[in-house]
Amino acid sequence: MTTAELFREDAYLRECDATVTAVNDLDGIILDQTVFYPLGGGQPGDSGVLKLDGGGEVRVATTVYDRDSGDIVHVPNEGQTLPAPGARVRAVIDWDRRHRLMRMHSAMHLICSLVPCPVTGGQVGDQKGRLDFDMGEYRADKEALSKDLNALVDADHPVAA
Repeated sequence: MTTAELFREDAYLRECDATVTAVNDLDGIILDQTVFYPLGGGQPGDSGVLKLDGGGEVRVATTVYDRDSGDIVHVPNEGQTLPAPGARVRAVIDWDRRHRLMRMHSAMHLICSLVPCPVTGGQVGDQKGRLDFDMGEYRADKEALSKDLNALVDADHPVAA
């Protein structure tokens, strides 16, 4: 059974009810649906908490795709008791961190629109990010890029997935 990726339908959705469908070899929890974005495309996976029906919680350190099955795995902090398959949970992301990542991701797209060179790599973080360009002979003017980037931000264009 594939996990329904609710974050694809609504990136601003912060929580959802879910059922544990499995606990895999990574000691990770697989749900029938999730708001947790998994590691991928240079962006870290979400962290947060799974609130258990009847009380208690499991802190989620990160979220990844299982390499073999493709399932989304909620990887808990170490030393926690994991819920059994069939358990009902409330999946709640660390919204402040997610929002910082979303803003950084959008800023990186804006920078890509200003640098006329192919991107060769990058990494999104909640405090800083990195973009690698194949610059060739092109020489970037940091002051001009900063000015142009700020102008794009100030223009307050709508952002969509």
